[in-house]
Amino acid sequence: MRAKYVMKNIIWYVTAVFVLASASLVNAEERTGWGFFSVPLSVRQAGMAGVTLGRTDPMSQWTNPALSVRQESVWEAGISGDSLFGLSTGGSLAAGWKALPDWAFGSAVSYFGSEVTEYDAHAHDTFRSIRQRSVVGGLSAAWRWEMIGLGAALKAGSESIDGATETALAADLGAVADYEAFSAGLALRNMGTGQGKTDSVDVNLPLELRAGIAYTLKEYGVTGVVEYVGIKDADGVANIGVEWWPMKVLGLRGGVADLGTAGGRQLTLGFSAFHRTTGLDYAYALHTLGSTNRVALTYAFGG
Repeated sequence: MRAKYVMKNIIWYVTAVFVLASASLVNAEERTGWGFFSVPLSVRQAGMAGVTLGRTDPMSQWTNPALSVRQESVWEAGISGDSLFGLSTGGSLAAGWKALPDWAFGSAVSYFGSEVTEYDAHAHDTFRSIRQRSVVGGLSAAWRWEMIGLGAALKAGSESIDGATETALAADLGAVADYEAFSAGLALRNMGTGQGKTDSVDVNLPLELRAGIAYTLKEYGVTGVVEYVGIKDADGVANIGVEWWPMKVLGLRGGVADLGTAGGRQLTLGFSAFHRTTGLDYAYALHTLGSTNRVALTYAFGG
């Protein structure tokens, strides 16, 4: 009983601390540095507005390294492909290894590319294209103690625009906690980031803080999540996601992202379907800029 009482107070205390800390990161200016490092790689997350406390996959570690402790099998792997607004494409690879009951390790790498037509100052077509390429990757480790999971990650990114390339390094810390039907997730991302800059490339990775809380109705297979994202020198946003598992092999999800910004909200939908240890995930998002489609395959083995 005492352990449950302590755990309950830890969850509420840590959640309050992260929400207050998020407010300190928010500045009501235009959003800057919301780069590829901040985009969730997990297609399951993308289907429920980017929140982190739904059913995890190997790519969830990118947003919160502590989520690796929720891995059920000894080995998990995933591959995904993205089409963003019809202007760019990307893909990701991720893997997780549950080395011990309380320890898990992960890795992820992702690619993003786009090509747009260049116009001069008078809006005339220059008959040439501007190519942008980004590659990011990282390693993570997570440890579980009772109902608390803690994780850390190191990551690196490289961005290239028309041959000019710059790189940056960053570190993340994360925590998750579960108490009965409640869950809380916290992540401090892009700490100690190295910022690279050339005449045409500016890799800017501002400090980011994510704080979320979830409640699960286990008898109905429904989980609701609210998550707040604060970015230094940028607008703070709230994301709301819902996930429903009507049966063990099928999950449905949806959400609303970017609440509280003038740039427009995103409506998201997604599903997961399983056959034994293989899963298919899909996510669709509708934004004022257009729509995005993301699909992933996951595979688990070893228990």
